Amino acid sequence: MPYRVITDQGTQFRSELFKNIGVICGFKVCTTTFYRPQCNGKIERTHRTLKAAIRAHNSVKWTQTLPTVLLGLRSALRSDTNYTIAQIFYGQTIRLPGEFFEKPKNVLDTDTFAEELQKQMDQLQPLKTRRQTSQKHFVHKDLHNSTHVFIRVDRVKKNTRNSPYDGPLPVSKRYDKYFTVKIKGKDINIYVDRLKPAYLLSTDGNNPDHFKQLEHAPTLPPQKKIDCARKN
Repeated sequence: MPYRVITDQGTQFRSELFKNIGVICGFKVCTTTFYRPQCNGKIERTHRTLKAAIRAHNSVKWTQTLPTVLLGLRSALRSDTNYTIAQIFYGQTIRLPGEFFEKPKNVLDTDTFAEELQKQMDQLQPLKTRRQTSQKHFVHKDLHNSTHVFIRVDRVKKNTRNSPYDGPLPVSKRYDKYFTVKIKGKDINIYVDRLKPAYLLSTDGNNPDHFKQLEHAPTLPPQKKIDCARKN
């Protein structure tokens, strides 16, 4: 049983039922920030493979092809361990449909099987994967000093005239990679690449530097009059 389970912020994972399951099984539930799939990259890559396999069947009812797809994924060799998922979980390969019509050639003794399994598990070591270079995102220099921020809207916009940012919203806590922002009375963790500082107008000189004080209304330069009348 894993010590920590990382999920997105779906309602099924934030429910009291799932939290109680974690207490009973002894694992801690950790959630990623909104619209940040990079936080749980392994499961996202697995979902990508799963979706590609389902689309390959070209079937409208994907629920009917799902068992076959899962059977194929669990019986396929992994490149990092040279074992299938079924071998790691059950200790032996699963029987595919074609094997039910053939009698086993060799019947392995139980004691011998246990010894061989122990040897294989001792030799099982994951290969070192190549570390992906993290993409640098632009973070405004005044962001870590701002008391209010704007949040970029990453969801699908139904109306193109909607604002690309929500806010300004107050900041509750600041961390290196994410901020805790107060949204509708709740503290929500938002990654810094979706935030930009909010410059608020204030007449109080005691406010922080990032509050801009508007002392005088801006004056526009005089405009030249252009005579468009035709000359005869």
